[in-house]
Amino acid sequence: MDLSAKLSLLGPVAVLLLTSCAGPTGEIDSARPSLVGLTSSQRGDVLRILQDTARGVDAGEHIAVLPDSATGVRWSDVHQAVIDGGKVVAVAVQSTLVGNETDWAFALLTMEGWPGVLRARHTADGIEISARIGPYPGSQSSQDRSKRLVEATHASLRTLGAVPKIEPYSLGLSAQDGTAR
Repeated sequence: MDLSAKLSLLGPVAVLLLTSCAGPTGEIDSARPSLVGLTSSQRGDVLRILQDTARGVDAGEHIAVLPDSATGVRWSDVHQAVIDGGKVVAVAVQSTLVGNETDWAFALLTMEGWPGVLRARHTADGIEISARIGPYPGSQSSQDRSKRLVEATHASLRTLGAVPKIEPYSLGLSAQDGTAR
């Protein structure tokens, strides 16, 4: 095959490759991040979104409040509830960004390798949980996954809240007869 014939095939092959990157709706496929190269502008956008989310609520973020007074939900169960809720939607807690009496913020990682953030706030109305997941948090699939994570975390908080809390105790042995006291 001569050079001009090879070059004439190059155009249709390039068009085929370029058009196969987007799905039928034009939305980018959420392939593993190792297969996706981000430009410096896109990396900056992802970093900005994560920083904005860690500071507070942003557009595209799913938020819900779970009252804690009547339901038995405990603030002390939030960390475990996020871990349990993440298992439902294939999201792991990568690290704890903030953890105190009124705020928790968790850096998340999806099974596909995409970043996310979940934030919990203890307010007068209860426990407010918000989440953002994925390379495009504004996309419908990312918003749906964020919503499912918040719902799964709430369900876990209710389950954990139904278990009676055991007060700390100590057990010692009597030096005289070796019995527990």
